[in-house]
Amino acid sequence: MLKIVNTRRFISSDNLLRQTLEQYARDPVKLIAIPINKDSNFIYCSHKDSILNKNSKLIAAERYLVSKSAMIWKKMSQSPKKMNKKIVSWVNVYLDQIPWQEQSLMSIPGENYILKRIKPSREKAREELTEQQSELTITRGQYLSTVQKPALKPIHLYYPSQLISRESLVKQLTQLYLNGLKYHKKKALQCLLVLPLTFPLVLIPVVPNIPGFYLAYRAYCNLKAYLGAQHISKMIEDGAIEYREIKQLLPEENLDETGVDYTKVITDTLDIKEIDPTIAKAVKQEATKTESDAH
Repeated sequence: MLKIVNTRRFISSDNLLRQTLEQYARDPVKLIAIPINKDSNFIYCSHKDSILNKNSKLIAAERYLVSKSAMIWKKMSQSPKKMNKKIVSWVNVYLDQIPWQEQSLMSIPGENYILKRIKPSREKAREELTEQQSELTITRGQYLSTVQKPALKPIHLYYPSQLISRESLVKQLTQLYLNGLKYHKKKALQCLLVLPLTFPLVLIPVVPNIPGFYLAYRAYCNLKAYLGAQHISKMIEDGAIEYREIKQLLPEENLDETGVDYTKVITDTLDIKEIDPTIAKAVKQEATKTESDAH
């Protein structure tokens, strides 16, 4: 386990860093690369609710089902019944074994989930509109239906350049979506094919169809990860990703120190502390993998 340190003393007050963080805060949707180790990076998509395509009935239905399922799982997790406690424990064991790359891809909305952000025309640019006023949003359907497609705003990918090189990041990002397209499509289909075999359990009122719920959940997760991989593929193909270095995030004298949890520095500085448990899981998995390879 990496040592967690007081992160405040690592944050530089350099103007360049401050400007980058100001741009980062303004971006309604962005990608962030968080180093897990020297060979792996967790790619996380942070976005505001205003960028989601809320007019989609499919997306609205999905969010409702996810919210409802989360409530049911929370209720079951807090249940005092021994059987429920055992079921929750078993399921959590399986969930902990799921590769962290899946959660990375799941954080990236499918292409239909977010509104397209178009650049303002030259005429509007001459009017010196503010960034907020000039940023227009359209649905993917509206974008595809236009005869002359407007130029889209790029999605920025922020990364700590002291810890990651751009060349390495591009290579890992490509590998992430290539593996994701192949692996998660296969796993989603497997779950959907096996799911009907659990339907007879519904006829037994005493026993809940836990295998069925689990397979349905895993099919959903794999589908979300597959759509995330598809979106990365499309962004790379269209050249829609613009890499932004976060320079001087860490003092140079601390870069070679051992026991420094750089992931905590990054999540604190970029205000994405909600993924700390996910990052901790990824670090643990990679550490276990390294130990296994050593033996």
